[in-house]
Amino acid sequence: MLTSFRTKHMKKTLWFLAIVISVVFILSGGSGLLRRGRQKEFIATINGRKISTSTLHHYHKMAQLYLITHSQEDRNFKQQDIENLGVDFLLLNLRAKKEKIKVTDKEVVEYVMINFFPGGKFNQTDYTNFVNFISSRYNLGLTVRSFEEYIREFIKIDKLFARHINAEATDEEARDLYIKETQKAKINYLFIPYKKFKGDTKISKNEIEEFYENNKNLFQQEAKVNMRYLFIRDDNEHKDEIIKAASQIKALDELKDKFFLKIKMTGFIGLGDPIEGIGWQPQLNKIAFSLKEKELSPLIKSEKGLIIMEKFQEQPISIVALSQTTKKVKEKIIEERVKEKAKKYAQTILDLIKKKKLKNFKKVASRRKNVEFKETDYFKFYDYIAGIGLDRNISRIIFSLEKGRMHPQILPLINGICIIRLAEITEVSEEDFEEKLQVYLNKIKQNKMILERVKFLSQLQKESNLKLLTLQ
Repeated sequence: MLTSFRTKHMKKTLWFLAIVISVVFILSGGSGLLRRGRQKEFIATINGRKISTSTLHHYHKMAQLYLITHSQEDRNFKQQDIENLGVDFLLLNLRAKKEKIKVTDKEVVEYVMINFFPGGKFNQTDYTNFVNFISSRYNLGLTVRSFEEYIREFIKIDKLFARHINAEATDEEARDLYIKETQKAKINYLFIPYKKFKGDTKISKNEIEEFYENNKNLFQQEAKVNMRYLFIRDDNEHKDEIIKAASQIKALDELKDKFFLKIKMTGFIGLGDPIEGIGWQPQLNKIAFSLKEKELSPLIKSEKGLIIMEKFQEQPISIVALSQTTKKVKEKIIEERVKEKAKKYAQTILDLIKKKKLKNFKKVASRRKNVEFKETDYFKFYDYIAGIGLDRNISRIIFSLEKGRMHPQILPLINGICIIRLAEITEVSEEDFEEKLQVYLNKIKQNKMILERVKFLSQLQKESNLKLLTLQ
């Protein structure tokens, strides 16, 4: 197709670009099903449109090729990442087709030139060898023609994004990012731990009942499912026969009896719970929750082998009865009281510092048994702050203070309350910023593009109404 143009315009050297956006969406459990094979002609529907197994495999391969050619050459990608990106590519290409987006041969050539051969010269043998190399190394079954057709689809997606996404950056935004990435601060602070205020734990029955009635949302039990399942290890000598038989069964017992397998029960599990003997694999839980009672899942490839599940029971979201959670209610009341005492005490310390204009935090702490003095080394806006953690809100507060000034409010943390003073802060180099302005403008544009692409994909996900077809 593009042979005559290639002969004149490409170069031997090959280049790999960093991925502009790495999207990992799990759409209604679609992950894991791409490895299922061809025992079923159609594997899913999107807005009622049937999607064949071969179609999903095509986009699975497209995702693999994209990751190979647009990131570090020796990076090992998880199968999960490849499959999730493949589903995203499917949705994006369906949208591009709907909008009648076209790609010319010339655009394919330009894409190949820019992304792989920026020198502008070409050697037909080297180019063919490159395609053959990645095809054989990653078992992609590529020809030069099919490689270029995948490139055409990449361009189609780029055009789709360009049509719907626009990202601009201002000098003010660039300056703000420059400051956050370069300016350093040092603080000292007073810390009032909650644990210092644990005392009286006498709580009446009426208090427990009243707190429970007013805070029932705190004692909500997540939805759970109980699954029957069969697990077929990768080294099972009858694995191929089981895969073939799985496309015909209507109940787990059929496989169990024929291949002498053992049906296991998960017990009630939530979306984030591991399955005993299999481990933590969220895609399996998502599929389990999507099934109807007594319905079979597809045969799914997990990290340790094949699994097929049947929803046995389901528990909806519910409020735990007071009789079953009295201890937890009491603990919550104590926790609330302790925090309230600590806040009141911290406020009295803060009011005293303001009233007497105290400057020496270390001295303030030394005279009070419930107060600790702490200080940090230099840190930047996005850094972990010793004793405080990663907290963007507190970072904003710190870097908005003037040197030597105290924040006028107490700041609650997970384990206590703090009163912060900015001890040191470095100057911003306007000259250095001016030199790096364009770099930061480009960085902001790129970040905005990533965010907008994620939003766009998220919207496609909601609109797609992706449904998996089971084996029944």
